Amino acid sequence: MTIVHLDSSISGDNSASRTLSRSIVDQLLAAAPQAPLIYRDLVGDPLPHLTLGAFADSAVLDEFLAADTVVIGAPMYNFTLPTQLKAWLDRVLVAGRTFRYTDRGPEGLAGGKRVIIALARGGFYDAGSPAAALEHLETYLRGVFNFIGIEPEFVAADGLGVSPEQRATSIRGALGETTRLAACTLRRRALRRRNRAVQPGRRSQRRRARRRRGPDPTRREETRCRGVGRPLVRNRQKRLTAFR
Repeated sequence: MTIVHLDSSISGDNSASRTLSRSIVDQLLAAAPQAPLIYRDLVGDPLPHLTLGAFADSAVLDEFLAADTVVIGAPMYNFTLPTQLKAWLDRVLVAGRTFRYTDRGPEGLAGGKRVIIALARGGFYDAGSPAAALEHLETYLRGVFNFIGIEPEFVAADGLGVSPEQRATSIRGALGETTRLAACTLRRRALRRRNRAVQPGRRSQRRRARRRRGPDPTRREETRCRGVGRPLVRNRQKRLTAFR
């Protein structure tokens, strides 16, 4: 498993998104200590804004395509993503490589990867909040990765600009979510090993047995881990409103 880790916050050591993305990577490496790690600090070593000439260099795209898991630290600046992160995305969204146009509409070609994004926002942008219409960070990143065939997962620390107490509470809650992500990583690996070990005929027998038994709470939890994105984090994020 190759991990690509990106940070895009200009805040250095005081950055919440960097703290969260580092925690996510630490959890992933704890589950797979031998995994190769590629780190890009998009602020310390920024990519130039896209030009026609830049398309000749596919190093960033090749790095992305070779990765199994991508972890991104993404703060909200003026309601959207940092330009440094946009410059990286401009090199990843390439027709014929990560998506293609067909007579049935666009088709993503980069499926099968896991993308985990650590969001950091100064206010609250949940559905129904006064600023919900200005949320162009999570919505944009979800749309972009969906477009190339990936359903991203999100860990969010919100309300960081409300007060020091709220900041500490939000970061603490989001760090707790990174532990859940690690548990899901281990569960995915165990499921893959189990599925490889089970013969095809046995798989059919187990499916029939599950249908006879009815819903299994443990199975539902596994499904939530496999059904990445909003079911994994955002439902639990709503629980964090108790701290607000």
